[in-house]
Amino acid sequence: MKKITTRKPKNVTSKADKKNAAARSKNTLAAGKKARAKKKKENIKNAKNTKKPQPIVAVGVIKKNNSFIKEMVILVIVAVALATTKDKKATKLFSKKETDDILKKAKEEMKNVMAIDPSNKYKVNLDFIRLSRPKFLTFINNVITLMSTSSDYPTPTPTLTTIKNMILLEASTRSVKNYVDANKYLAQLKDLMRALCVYIANTCDNNVVTLRSVGVRENITGKGTHKDAPRAAITSAKDTVRSGEVKVGVKSVEGMQGIQGQWSLKDGDGTWQTGPFSVGVFTIFTGLPVGTTVYLQVRFKSANGFGDWSESKPYVVR
Repeated sequence: MKKITTRKPKNVTSKADKKNAAARSKNTLAAGKKARAKKKKENIKNAKNTKKPQPIVAVGVIKKNNSFIKEMVILVIVAVALATTKDKKATKLFSKKETDDILKKAKEEMKNVMAIDPSNKYKVNLDFIRLSRPKFLTFINNVITLMSTSSDYPTPTPTLTTIKNMILLEASTRSVKNYVDANKYLAQLKDLMRALCVYIANTCDNNVVTLRSVGVRENITGKGTHKDAPRAAITSAKDTVRSGEVKVGVKSVEGMQGIQGQWSLKDGDGTWQTGPFSVGVFTIFTGLPVGTTVYLQVRFKSANGFGDWSESKPYVVR
């Protein structure tokens, strides 16, 4: 008798097969999710690395030698450190006492500046006064360096120390954005340099090579900025808010460093009282006798010294 067998249809799946298929599908999904998370993490890491500055290295064939690799690593570290290091040298800040000492010393030395020797053939050209501040400071530092090593100029007046201190004070004041005082110190520095140029001219023994050896140049005769002070002329006079004071004005001239005043109760043969010295085109007479007519005079000061007194101006003090 023929045995009859039954076969399951191909499209019929047992419960065990369904369970296994579900497990495989779940594992596949989990693996895919894990792979995507890993890929995302790697992308974030790579993005961060691209933002960092990468050292520039030459492309070439490198043997896998441990000592060589260590040397390369050290060189790369040093290169990166040098590239990222900034100059943080701070400007020295001066205390009030230090500032006062420097200004006092500069004022004392300006009182003792040398007068131009009339026997000199040469005068130092002062065109450097018109240079921009950076170029002017570069010029001064060069002159100081050359004079420090020169035997031709043993006793500079003003001293090089005073000039160097004024340079530092001006730079320090400007570094804290105190431009008002910094500009005042820069003007004083220019006055010191004018006085130093008179010393250089007086000490070069009429030798142009010696004069030039410290970084300055001679003035062309009859030209340039280094001129004797001309005779002053009073252009204005008026009372101030204080009794016994008179403010006198003059017209500015090339090369002037300031003006000095004097007054007298009599014109001509009277006894003159020394008045104030001021930088600029105005000076104020103080302590004058109220209700009295006084005679006022002024004179310019240049790098060569004082000029002639102006004509007398009578004024009734109030």
